[in-house]
Amino acid sequence: MAVDLLTTNETYFYREPKHFNFLQSVLAEWQGEKAPLIWSAACSSGEEPYTIAMLMAEAFGSRPWHILASDISMRMLESARTALYPLSRAKELPTSFLKKYCLKGHGDFEGYLLLEDKLKQRVQFAQRNLMEPQQLETKVDVIFLRNVLIYFDNKTKSQIINNLSRCLKPEGLLFIGHSDLCMALASNLLPLNRRYIATKGHAHEQECVFKTG
Repeated sequence: MAVDLLTTNETYFYREPKHFNFLQSVLAEWQGEKAPLIWSAACSSGEEPYTIAMLMAEAFGSRPWHILASDISMRMLESARTALYPLSRAKELPTSFLKKYCLKGHGDFEGYLLLEDKLKQRVQFAQRNLMEPQQLETKVDVIFLRNVLIYFDNKTKSQIINNLSRCLKPEGLLFIGHSDLCMALASNLLPLNRRYIATKGHAHEQECVFKTG
């Protein structure tokens, strides 16, 4: 399909670990009656939402919770649902998570890992085009939109962020990738932390986590 030719799918477990470390601290301090609802809005082949699911399992165990995950590519969604990955994709994954939530492949599947069913069942995959207004059954507490905006012009970035910001609850969090320069944000989003990156020899302030006002 043409959409698969226009999208990039390079990803792995625990990518940009500072985001997951920060999310882990948020989950540890969560005071809500219900577990937070998290949306991986451009999930590619599934490593991001499954990483989030591991953190949720650690924080909330068998309590009711689930993860929303979406991508525009049906090919990537089909791959994500299988939850079968080369071991090389787990190079950043904590060893404890690898042992607890993954099965090591043997025979024809040597060099691969398979996610445990108990984790797979917590992730709900759906096809979504983020450039269109989003209709969710309920607003979410956290959205991950990482390493996607870099591929769009500022007008499209603004359109996507506005579409997604309307899906966040008050005090909700939006994570974008460290490489996603984004100048046009929704008016209800405020930076929560900052990261500096070097571009062509100059330091640029890069905001990575935003909170709805």
